[in-house]
Amino acid sequence: MAIRAVIFDLDGTLLDTLQDLRLSLEEALRGLGLPAAFDDGAFRLMVGNGARRLIVRALPADMAGDAALAETVRASFREAYGRNLCRLTRPYPGVEALLARLGADGLRLGVLSNKDEDSVVILMDHFFPGRFVASFGAREGRPLKPAPQGGLELAGLLGADPGEIFYLGDSEVDMETALACGFRPLGVAWGFRSREALLGAGALAVLDEPGEMYRHMGAGHGRP
Repeated sequence: MAIRAVIFDLDGTLLDTLQDLRLSLEEALRGLGLPAAFDDGAFRLMVGNGARRLIVRALPADMAGDAALAETVRASFREAYGRNLCRLTRPYPGVEALLARLGADGLRLGVLSNKDEDSVVILMDHFFPGRFVASFGAREGRPLKPAPQGGLELAGLLGADPGEIFYLGDSEVDMETALACGFRPLGVAWGFRSREALLGAGALAVLDEPGEMYRHMGAGHGRP
């Protein structure tokens, strides 16, 4: 079955958002007098499941069950991240060229993220204006990945059956999402998780750079 559409994760796949996320979380925690120092290696393993899970993982173990505190930190984090959204964040090398090539070849593109949807829309408009048919993030009434609802809704907007869609992501959650939706899962090695973790979660392959995606596409799409 030929590929008609491609859905991308955002953090760790399209954009390197790690520093802005980390700095915003540390700012929020410090403002509340809480421990706030994460190295990049540890922080990479904390992101990918939405802001609420990130906050719980960031809190000291004896405070992680305090729902009121977690919500206070989350509100402060959202405010800080809103200010820092595009400060250090950049597209990964080769991503913009891949999006241009896919668009020129007639594939329809979407984004499916566990980041708050307002942030997703701002980032897509800033870095990739006009590239995507639709960009989905976390919002009330839509379960987070790996639940399939968001992915299947997005597939409908892209006008493609699940088996006609590649899903590119950098985490186990992304591979689980793709499998739950019936998409073809591809991992990316430049993101926040290891090649081994992605293959173990069901990736058909792990790309070392964005242009490698074309090796896995059927005939009739783009140059060899």
